[in-house]
Amino acid sequence: LGEQALAASSGKERVLDLALKAHQQAQGKRGSGYDVATATLGGLVVWRKNTDGNYSGETITWPTNLHCLAGYCGTSADTRHYLKSFSDWQASDNADVDAELAMLSRPVEEMLQAVTSTDYDQLHHATRRAHDALLEWDRRFEMGIVTVPIAKMIEISQKLKVAAKVSGAGGGDSLIAFSDD
Repeated sequence: LGEQALAASSGKERVLDLALKAHQQAQGKRGSGYDVATATLGGLVVWRKNTDGNYSGETITWPTNLHCLAGYCGTSADTRHYLKSFSDWQASDNADVDAELAMLSRPVEEMLQAVTSTDYDQLHHATRRAHDALLEWDRRFEMGIVTVPIAKMIEISQKLKVAAKVSGAGGGDSLIAFSDD
């Protein structure tokens, strides 16, 4: 059955619940499920961890003057490899997981504020901070998320004055770019 048929018969929340359970089973309960939520709910989805440790999503309106481009560099990321590396890092004695993830999420929250207030300059700077924070984190913990092709795509976007950051699992995979033009 297609997404529309499932959504009509069960409601998007029920479809999302089933899709997240399948995602968790396939990924060994690793990963937030944000990509599943976005595909199921559609549109621009804010995905946050609740106090109970589960995630919930909210669809927000995309600004009419904001354009988005997804870039793929031609090399698929091995999501399971990155999830295992992340799990290994989480299990290490020196990992302050909550502090590290909070540091990475701050500029993403700034990006969200910029999108909802339709402030492109703020979005550009926040997107740069989000990418730079992930790049620094990636270097410190040697995850290999920001590859040479991704770095080149970011360099090109910066020359064009387009806000861009690595997206998805990274590892030579994709980036997302934003522009008001």
